[in-house]
Amino acid sequence: MSLNHEDEKTTKKSHAFGFYVWIRGLPVFVVNLLF
Repeated sequence: MSLNHEDEKTTKKSHAFGFYVWIRGLPVFVVNLLF
């Protein structure tokens, strides 16, 4: 059960990291689209 809990925490962390990367990359994508 504790192993499953750790896995859930890691997944949440990776999702937060993915969201951060997406937010960082979005302006670059928009600029490339426009120019």
